[in-house]
Amino acid sequence: MAQKERPASTPETDVRQVLGLNEPAGARLLRRTWWLWLLAVIVAAGAWYLFSGNGASNGIQYRMDTLSRGDITVIVTAIGTIQPTNEVDVSSELSGIIKTVLVKHNARVRAGQTLAELDTDRLSAATERPAMPHAMVRRMLRSSASMTSQI
Repeated sequence: MAQKERPASTPETDVRQVLGLNEPAGARLLRRTWWLWLLAVIVAAGAWYLFSGNGASNGIQYRMDTLSRGDITVIVTAIGTIQPTNEVDVSSELSGIIKTVLVKHNARVRAGQTLAELDTDRLSAATERPAMPHAMVRRMLRSSASMTSQI
């Protein structure tokens, strides 16, 4: 068998071979940039997958339903101070301690509606106290008349 002789290697040929300068220019460019082409193909495939409708949705979903009447609930959150549109001062002809309150806070009331009841125990005791004896009143009148005559 005849052995094929290898050409003698020189430092210049070794450097050219390591740098790939012995290959044609097209093969060199393809060998150096293959990973860029692979990356471009992966990006293009991912974009096609997302934008063709097979990938993740864009958040908009539609649902078909029959038409019906109903309530719409809207929740509003706000910060601030509430001011009354109509303010009324309530007072009583009598003073005393309130026994019961007959309406709830912020309830609507009508004119003439009883709002509260007073504790009438003290008032009843004062009116039921026996009147001063007639004789005692006469004595008081006489003593006041005598005092005025002395002046």
